[in-house]
Amino acid sequence: MNEKYAIFIDAENVSYKYINKVFELINAYPEPIIRRIYGDFSSQNLLGYKDEILSHALKPVQQFHSPNGKNAADIALVIDIMEILNNTDIKNFIIVSSDGDFASLAIKIREKGGFVIGIGESKTQINFIRACDEFLYLNEPEPEKKEKFFGKLFKNIFKTKEKNRSKNIEEIKILPNFDNSEILKIIEILKLTNADKCDENGFSDIGPFGQNLIKEFPEFSVKSHGFNKLSKFMQFLRDNKIIELKKEKSFKFKVIVDG
Repeated sequence: MNEKYAIFIDAENVSYKYINKVFELINAYPEPIIRRIYGDFSSQNLLGYKDEILSHALKPVQQFHSPNGKNAADIALVIDIMEILNNTDIKNFIIVSSDGDFASLAIKIREKGGFVIGIGESKTQINFIRACDEFLYLNEPEPEKKEKFFGKLFKNIFKTKEKNRSKNIEEIKILPNFDNSEILKIIEILKLTNADKCDENGFSDIGPFGQNLIKEFPEFSVKSHGFNKLSKFMQFLRDNKIIELKKEKSFKFKVIVDG
């Protein structure tokens, strides 16, 4: 499975103050090999981007504002993504924007077999959010308390006599905000991903699991269960002895549940 990623930032629609947050959100995924940011950096509004461009090794693509009112930066971003999609082996695209006009681009990428992660503010139009395989919010409150609450209940349900013993699927009961069928399906997809591609120690990147989860179980959303991103959900599974999880350049997991 292709694990090469590229990130494209619409500076006209995302404040420079969010750039550190952007890279925190994508920390669980493989390092993007293409990093581009688009906008009219001669304008007063984008002067704050200078330090962020340097600190995150972004390639700025200067696009002066068009006199006819069309956003030249948006057009350049779309053209570049389609060129890379059609002419390279990169199939995973991260689009950072709160602009709903990128919905058609996300749909086109997916039609061509690509994977799209959208990142934007809560004001982002719903058409772009739904067009992405996964959408991460820049200004969504961290649901840490909710995760800790579910984590404690999950641990009580899976409590065993042996501290580090693997769980057997038959032990799985109905979880708060989960049902049996969801848990069993998630474990099935975890194992599928592990079997499809893993390193010599049996660990797989979580990115392919996220893709398989969307493909095989599209009605399931980690956000609806209180997790603002996939890596938080994976940590939840780790804490409850469903998987082992380790961090190298990206998060990697190995299924340890029996059955």
